[in-house]
Amino acid sequence: MKELKKKPTSDIRIEALLGFYDDLANKPGRKRDRLYQAVLKMIERGFWNPGDRLPTDADFAHLLPLSVATVQAALKMLSDQKVIVRKQKQGSFVASEDNLNRDIVFLRFRHREDGRSETVDFKSIEVTETLSPGPGSRFFGDNGPMLKVSRDLEVSGEFMVHSDIYLADPRLRILLDLDPEMIKDVAIRTLLQTRFGLPSVRFDWQIATGRFSDDICAKLNVASGTIGQIADVEVYTINDQKLMLHRLWIPPSDWALRISS
Repeated sequence: MKELKKKPTSDIRIEALLGFYDDLANKPGRKRDRLYQAVLKMIERGFWNPGDRLPTDADFAHLLPLSVATVQAALKMLSDQKVIVRKQKQGSFVASEDNLNRDIVFLRFRHREDGRSETVDFKSIEVTETLSPGPGSRFFGDNGPMLKVSRDLEVSGEFMVHSDIYLADPRLRILLDLDPEMIKDVAIRTLLQTRFGLPSVRFDWQIATGRFSDDICAKLNVASGTIGQIADVEVYTINDQKLMLHRLWIPPSDWALRISS
């Protein structure tokens, strides 16, 4: 096996990249996949942040025992997963928050009749730890403790929506120590990206019609037994790892949840 070209450098990011690749070089697998994993580690550990420019294809090939074709194959995988953006004649960049989440815009409603578009007004928030079986444990396939971020939302002053977000990554337990008011109006996806290096890369939606529990009806100020929409948003991060489950209870109204790319 060729040795890495560890030339003296004052750039701590290059040193970190060489270290990550060196660790992976001793494990079985294709060189393309090792570079893919090394770049992911650089982003996860915060060495490269959204908007940062990556080394050129030629620079990667020069720093590591790789061909340009292998570098391009690894970066294409990252681009296909929307982790990076490849711009002609400009280079490769870590995807911005807008790019990482451009597939979906959460919590935006459009009036069915006049076409007005509204986001939500966050009215209350509660952050708790739960062990109870439910949507979160079914999504993560784990009955261990997880965080539950519950919020009551108002749309255009006309009706309420209830939101529960389930998070299983143990690093996120620090959210229990924060004043909930500090994150009441913050998009949880943005918080996970900027503070924990966990971008939202892929989304799967499931929307069904169902009868709301009495507890949910009370939160939404609707009659007991109300039937409405129950939407589950499954969110995945780098390496297609499960990041969070976002469940929404949306009562009948003249407003439609808007899903746009």
